Amino acid sequence: MNNNKEFIQINYSTEIKLNFNVKEFIKNALNIFNFQLIFFELSFTNDEQIKQIHNQYLNLNTTTDVITFNLNNLEEPHGDIYICIDEAKRNAKSLNHCLDYEIKTLIIHALLHLIGYTDTTKAEKEKMFKEQDRLLNLLTTA
Repeated sequence: MNNNKEFIQINYSTEIKLNFNVKEFIKNALNIFNFQLIFFELSFTNDEQIKQIHNQYLNLNTTTDVITFNLNNLEEPHGDIYICIDEAKRNAKSLNHCLDYEIKTLIIHALLHLIGYTDTTKAEKEKMFKEQDRLLNLLTTA
């Protein structure tokens, strides 16, 4: 990354076998946003762990595929991201694509949350998913 300062940490609290370099994918994705300072921590969790985080911070006693926290601001986000492998596997199966693609999708989704995209209304979801698909296409065909 050109003169950018970066810290990217990947944590595996649950077992996962992926066929791509997660850190490199994140670096490539972050390059698109052209941040000058990057602090990004991604933790792969399971159903039990994500449910606990979901309940503790969002007061929802359910599992989910990804939870994103921006610990700084929209211009220089410090991302704290949790991806649930169990939910990602279910998503991949129901959407009929591989786990690698689903994880890449969730990483892009989390990055969009970091820069201010939301998905609470139908209109917000449409806008976010359109940008998510555009970025995913850009990163997977490069």
